[in-house]
Amino acid sequence: MGWTLQAGGSIVQIVNGFDDFGRYKNRDIINIDQIANIASGGSSPTGILSTCTGTNMQITSDEFNIPLNMPSSSPTHEDPNALIPVGLMVGDKDYEPDVFKFNALGYSGTFVLDWATETYRCLTDSKIKIKKIANTTDEFVITTPEGHHLVFELKEETTFLDQSSTSFSYGTGSLSTSSRLIGETSSRVYKLTHIYTNQNDHIEYFYTVTNPVENFSSVSKSITDYEDLGPHPLVNQNIYQGYSSGLSPSTSTSYSRTAQSFSYLNKITFNAGVVLFTSSDRLDNVGAKKLDKIEVKSSESSSKLIKAVDFSYDYFIGHTNGSYYYDTKSTKSSTENTHRLKLTSITEPGKPAHIFEYNTTPLPRKTSTAVDYWGYYNGHSNADTFPNIFRFHYDIATPHNLYSYSANNRSSRDTYTKAGILKKISYPTGGYTRFYYELNSFNNYIVPNYEDTSNTVYTEGRISYGAGLRIQKIENYNFDHTKISQKKYTYQRGKLMTPLHFFNKSYIPRWDYIIARSAQGFLVQNLGRGFRRSLNSNSMMAPSTNASGNFVGYNSVTEHLLANNSQTVTIGKIKDVYENHNDEGIFPITHNNQWYVHGNLNELNLPTREASLTRNGSLLEQYMYDKYDSLKQKIINTYASAIRYDCVNGFKFGPQIKKVGFSQEYTTAVVTHMIGAYPIRGIDSYMTSRETIQYMPGRVIATKQQYSYNSLQQLTEKKTTTSVFYDKNK
Repeated sequence: MGWTLQAGGSIVQIVNGFDDFGRYKNRDIINIDQIANIASGGSSPTGILSTCTGTNMQITSDEFNIPLNMPSSSPTHEDPNALIPVGLMVGDKDYEPDVFKFNALGYSGTFVLDWATETYRCLTDSKIKIKKIANTTDEFVITTPEGHHLVFELKEETTFLDQSSTSFSYGTGSLSTSSRLIGETSSRVYKLTHIYTNQNDHIEYFYTVTNPVENFSSVSKSITDYEDLGPHPLVNQNIYQGYSSGLSPSTSTSYSRTAQSFSYLNKITFNAGVVLFTSSDRLDNVGAKKLDKIEVKSSESSSKLIKAVDFSYDYFIGHTNGSYYYDTKSTKSSTENTHRLKLTSITEPGKPAHIFEYNTTPLPRKTSTAVDYWGYYNGHSNADTFPNIFRFHYDIATPHNLYSYSANNRSSRDTYTKAGILKKISYPTGGYTRFYYELNSFNNYIVPNYEDTSNTVYTEGRISYGAGLRIQKIENYNFDHTKISQKKYTYQRGKLMTPLHFFNKSYIPRWDYIIARSAQGFLVQNLGRGFRRSLNSNSMMAPSTNASGNFVGYNSVTEHLLANNSQTVTIGKIKDVYENHNDEGIFPITHNNQWYVHGNLNELNLPTREASLTRNGSLLEQYMYDKYDSLKQKIINTYASAIRYDCVNGFKFGPQIKKVGFSQEYTTAVVTHMIGAYPIRGIDSYMTSRETIQYMPGRVIATKQQYSYNSLQQLTEKKTTTSVFYDKNK
């Protein structure tokens, strides 16, 4: 499972909002400074966009000409002078720039399209230059600091086949809607097709591109109801009847179905020869391919092989036990639902094979509801994908009867998370390696462990387990099954990089509707207050894009070298200490005091941003110990970090959070919404010094290297100093 071939490089376009090049594209930038100035009565600072920090605020209809029934009956035309464009309010224009992630020749990073100049800007390395070919959006050229030119061409595109929802309100009945996203692009992949080196070498990559292949549908559900806190102080208690009849509970099910083309390398040509790739069909994803053979030759027509490798496969066949979600629009077969491709061996001609063995715990069908919070199999017979929210100990007050999922358990379970994981590699020599795993751990957010109940007492800093697996131990054996080496790993201060956010309460300070006419003929308002409560089957917070695809990061990892005949006796260890922090803009909340402040902001759901700190995963310190647990070497790295002030900004318009009538004599009202701006930015992080300290009998040798850079973070000077300290007692 999970074997991929990355022989070249790629650029992945991550679409935010709408596609930057699609039918809803937009190049207008909102004057958020002026909006903030009006909303704050002139007290807001300026330079929100240029400082790359983002903002959020409440705005009212009377100040910004916002339609009262937003968005259902809003104007259909744009007012060029409007501070808040209708296109942002109704959601029919793109106000969120897309992000492009690239990886090739050892370089990786992020770039964006500058809407003002129609040029591309690398946010992570100012020495990288990106440009498009002519007027097309199908080709990019990346130039590295060494002068290599990398050409990327569009090879894969994912489009929406269906983006719809069915909702049921206990006040108005059922309603089905379709999204503007149908037919729109959700992502693109540009593959490396040419490398032109600074030595005039040329490498060319050729691909086979499939027809669009339908993906499994993504299904999400939500429940919304209202917690009535009673009348607003301005309301006469004798006429207050509760506002729930005006704010009815509702349920919603959303379906997202996409199709994508796949691209597979079929040939690489270079000055000294050619590499050929052979692929064939697969059962678990009809229309996609699997790699069968790689051949290296001096030329494509040559009959002489320089090297060849064959790949053999089988399938994990999942069971069909338990509940699952069913999508009547899907064309996926039962075989595609239960089968998963499995690499069993890699063979070179005339040599024994590399053989791969896997954990034999059977996986469920792909549409099973027996999954944990992160999508891994957990073996629990969940009736639905909703979590049991009571196990999180949120301040929910008196719940509506729709929260009826107390039997569900979406916590991780070690045994089932390991289903299908690689456990052994056998080598042509007869030796082999065994791999052992355990659940990740973290203590920065409380997430229920599988055994926890709604009565479990959580203490600050307690350890939660889940979010996938980590390596626990690796054992190496000789051909005669004698153990030749083993090592285990211990992990300290794990952090969940993105908190789980299934439940939210947003405070509604005032909400009115007409209940009767007074004896004098005036309309009487019922002005209430309370919380809008939402339960979602999927976490409302998108995974961090600054965690290298990992759910959990660790402050330190220690590799223990074990004696061959013992699980406790060490013959040395290496402890690595890493930079490990969460993004900015995360507001974890569990009780009412926090929901009063952050609930509406969580509904606005602005993306998080990379913190202005040393880049995550950077090695800060390393300690090497001998078998006596004596420190033999220490390495200390220091870094400088700063926000790059060439960001771009996205904008989001949020939910209605207040509706207040002007008087009891007519129904004109003022409504309040949330609006926010968020930066898409890069952080410059580079090493300024590296100190290596070696501990020897009777002396200590310290070598320090210091690095200087120019304004482009190009190394301009490297200075090395060495100091020796003697212990007179030895």
